[in-house]
Amino acid sequence: MTENLSIDGHVHFFTASDLAAVEGQLPYLLPSPHSLSDYLADLASAGIFPKLLNNVHLSILPDSSNVFASFDELAALKAKWPERYGDVRLVGTIKADPAYATVERLSHPDVFGIRIVLHDAPPESISDRAYRSDDWVALIGRLRVQQHVHIYAKEAETNLRVLRQMPETIRVVIDHLGSCHAERGADEPSYHALLEEAKRRGNVWFKGPGYRTSTISMMSFLSCRQSSRPSERTAFCSRPATLRTLGRAAKATVLQATSILCRRSNSRRRSLRR
Repeated sequence: MTENLSIDGHVHFFTASDLAAVEGQLPYLLPSPHSLSDYLADLASAGIFPKLLNNVHLSILPDSSNVFASFDELAALKAKWPERYGDVRLVGTIKADPAYATVERLSHPDVFGIRIVLHDAPPESISDRAYRSDDWVALIGRLRVQQHVHIYAKEAETNLRVLRQMPETIRVVIDHLGSCHAERGADEPSYHALLEEAKRRGNVWFKGPGYRTSTISMMSFLSCRQSSRPSERTAFCSRPATLRTLGRAAKATVLQATSILCRRSNSRRRSLRR
């Protein structure tokens, strides 16, 4: 068995049964089923045995039943092949909805976050109290100290408006590097504002790249780039990556990365929403 520290911080595991819940309801083709068992078998065939996986709520599904089912699936795999899968740790990020993310669900020891899915929501659709209502305050209050809020929106200002409504003690992950728009370039004011707010808070991470934003040259650029000053280095892990805003060097990296992504992969963002 190959020893490694492989981590997949953002993956979706779902079955044909899960997809049946939304069949015929979406304006695009559904993805093929992607089970945890098949995923791990494919990696094992390449000699890769991941240590940590995060099964994130799939935005097209009505709930996160697939996340909880994957916990049971891994337990069965470990019981059958303890030597192969005994060291795999699976955590989950579930749907961020006050009615769904109950105390019981958030109390599961392997649930480590909630995902707010906004897709194309324009900034003006996010009111100043959208996430400060009593039910959302109660939901945020139910989070354990190690749990985070994951925000997915295709507009930087939409991400920013949601971020500003999160308590500053809550760790936040911004999906797909906050998204980018080729026609706006890397100097988009709202994107700069998002980065500044993230830096000010100090507990915000930008996740990426994924299938919308990944390119070989992008991975090489980010994996090699770091400041000569250790305190300002950019923390980055390959697919899916986590980039933490740490000082000026991190900001510069995000902006340059965004410019590359806008030029090379903007067309991918019109594909399947996840």
